[in-house]
Amino acid sequence: MTSENKTNMTEMTKARAARTLAKYPQYRGHFDNYILVQINRQIKTKFGIAFEKGDYAIARPATSRPEFGSRMTWEFRTVWSDRNNIDTSVPEKYLTVVA
Repeated sequence: MTSENKTNMTEMTKARAARTLAKYPQYRGHFDNYILVQINRQIKTKFGIAFEKGDYAIARPATSRPEFGSRMTWEFRTVWSDRNNIDTSVPEKYLTVVA
């Protein structure tokens, strides 16, 4: 994928997500710093399938590690699901940063 295609895909996805939440003023600018990622496996949530393997999506640039005790070693990234129209926590190991 060329740099121009990555930029176009990122901006189109951000715009689509922003339109989805446009009626909620607290989300204005919410996706401004999101980056492009590719999902490496199917991800299911309570809302159904959020991502299929190979999907491109936008995500926050930083990862987080929930405080579930010392045994929790996974890092997560907040990723916007176009299918479910909601931010979804995805384990870092299930995605690849594209841009």
